[in-house]
Amino acid sequence: MMRKHVKHLLTAYAHDQLSRPERDRVAVHVRMCADCREALRREERLARDIARDMPRIGQPRRGQLARLWPAIWLDFRTPRRLSHWLPSYGVMLVLMLLCAFVVSSLFTGQKHAVAAPFQAVPADVRPTVTPVHTIEPVADAPKPSETASARLILPLASPAPHAGPTLGMSIQELDNR
Repeated sequence: MMRKHVKHLLTAYAHDQLSRPERDRVAVHVRMCADCREALRREERLARDIARDMPRIGQPRRGQLARLWPAIWLDFRTPRRLSHWLPSYGVMLVLMLLCAFVVSSLFTGQKHAVAAPFQAVPADVRPTVTPVHTIEPVADAPKPSETASARLILPLASPAPHAGPTLGMSIQELDNR
């Protein structure tokens, strides 16, 4: 009974790509095995055919280029119409714009609008004087300027910009303004 076949090594053997111990192993096996010997003959014939025909692949046949050059030069000399290229340029432009839109949407975050982007900071708001009259003066009551407690204390409630009287002004001073 024969040991393992060496068919997987026959191509490399035919192209002289095996190490010395592997070449010896294949040579011994091919002497004893008729199937592998026939397979090796096919591989060697194929290697010879490739070595003979490979240099000719890609080489033009005699006179082939002489026949092709006039057609090539005629193609170069023929003017191209813009309408022939226009659809292809249009499609290319649309694809480029679409790619730019998709790429920009992938790499940018969510956008949102701010209703009032430049709002006043609380430090910019100053209090103003808002005169408050709670009791109507009676005819017998002394005038506010005559008493020491007649100074009006004004609240700091208005958020409007500072344009009015200063704090601690009397009612008379407010009326004179």
